[in-house]
This record gives sequence, structure tokens and C-alpha cells, in this order.
Amino acid sequence: MDTDNKKTNVDAVFSSEGSARSETGSGFETFVAEHGWSGSTIKLIAVITMLIDHIGAGIVENFAVQYPEGRLFGLDYDGLYKLDMILRGIGRIAFPIFCFLLVEGFFKTRSVWKYLGRLMIFGVISEVPFDLCFFRSALYTPYQNVYFTLALGVLMMICLERIKLFDSYRLGPGGSRTLRIILASLTLIAFAIVAQIFMTDYYMLGIITIFLLYTFKKTRLGTCAAHALSCILVLSELPALAGVIPIALYNGKRGFKMKYFFYLFYPAHLMVLWGISRMLGIS
Repeated sequence: MDTDNKKTNVDAVFSSEGSARSETGSGFETFVAEHGWSGSTIKLIAVITMLIDHIGAGIVENFAVQYPEGRLFGLDYDGLYKLDMILRGIGRIAFPIFCFLLVEGFFKTRSVWKYLGRLMIFGVISEVPFDLCFFRSALYTPYQNVYFTLALGVLMMICLERIKLFDSYRLGPGGSRTLRIILASLTLIAFAIVAQIFMTDYYMLGIITIFLLYTFKKTRLGTCAAHALSCILVLSELPALAGVIPIALYNGKRGFKMKYFFYLFYPAHLMVLWGISRMLGIS
């Protein structure tokens, strides 16, 4: 996603080959081309809503559990419960957007293997901050941070792209299509099982969400439908539906270049939240 000052051809945004067809009308596409949001803007929305979510999970919830008779931010237990519901509700927006950006990044990166490597490296870097913030342990093996879910998603998409190239001329066009569908389904099942076994964040539900966004990526309408389907039927998180707005307004531009800021923000904010928790006496 290179930044430029020229008008973006929005019809090309959602196609891995760079030539998707508009389904929402030229008027809307023109509006998005002129007034839409870049990838960095959408990522910033995801980062902010994730931070809000983690304030709820890492501080408010832990304080309420450990000090049910105490007060935080001037709120008693009932008040903290309501605050937590609001914070976590807003936070539901983040993960499906990150999955959408993961799929976009997969098709736009110069090297999917380097992309995968970065996710794995930052997964390792983030694991201790993740465990400290949410589980109050430097190493909590039953549950792993979201970078590992995203990494599994990239590896799954690599496999799915290889399946597209599968040449089964002896089976004929119909047989080839059927075989590819079977192989893609088995790939999804395999990665969902791995995510479930290692309990990466969002586990198998995260893998299914990535799969849907990958499968219906070709058009803007398909991507929005896959997002909505994931929020309602897969993740069962209705507040996350609000994320369809930035996704629908995505203009295909990269935006400001702060790639490693977003990578580093995840472990850094977890450590800050853990530090605040310690200041509040949350063990």
C-alpha cells in the first residue's frame, strides 16, 4: 500500500490481482476515493479500541475481582461492572478490523514470509507482557497472545494460495474445483485445530474470521458481508459490527508510515497497563 497524492482507483482495492469490480455504485466508490480512510487510519481505530478493551480487561476487571468492596475512579463494584461492559463492548471492534488488515497486508506485502516472521517475532516479544497484564504471571502457558493467531492466519492463507495453483487437469474443471474446495476446507479445519490446541487469542474463532475475510476479499460488499457474518455468527460480538464502517470506507492507501509503531504498541501498552495495575495494588 504505497502512499501517493493521486486519486485511488477504489475498484482495485479489494482484489488480490488489483482489479476488483465495484458492487456498491460509482457514486460511493468516488466518495471513498476522495474521502475514504487509509489503512493506517483504520489501524489506528483498531489500536485505540483495543487499548480501551485492555483497560477494561487488565485493570477494571482485575480490580473489581480482587477488591469487590473497593472503589476505583470513584466507582463501586456495580459502577465498575457497568464501566467494564462499556469498555469491553467498544473493544470488540478491534479484532475483526485487525483480521481485515491482516488479509490486506498479506496480499500487499512484498514478502509473505517476512510478514509471517514479523508476526512470530512480535508474538514472542509480547507473550510476557500479555501474561503479566491479564494473568499476573510472567509465563502463562494455557493462553497465547493475538500475534500467534494472526501468524497462523497468514500461514493458512499461504496454504490456501498454494491450493489455488493446484493443477488437477485429469479431473476436469469441475473435479478440480471440488478438490480445491475440499483442500481449502481441510486447511481451515487443520489451522482451527492448531489454534484451539495452543489456545491462541480468539483460538479457532479467530482463524475462521480470517478465513471468511480472505475468501470474500474480492469485492467491498463481500468483505463487509464477511465481517458482519464473523461478528454475528462466529465471534458472537454484536458491538464489533461497528467496524464495518471503517472497512467500507477503506480507500486502499497505506497512509502514514508507522509500521513498527503498531507492532511495538502491543507489547508496550500491555506493560504500561501492568505497571498501572501494580500501582493500584492489583496483584
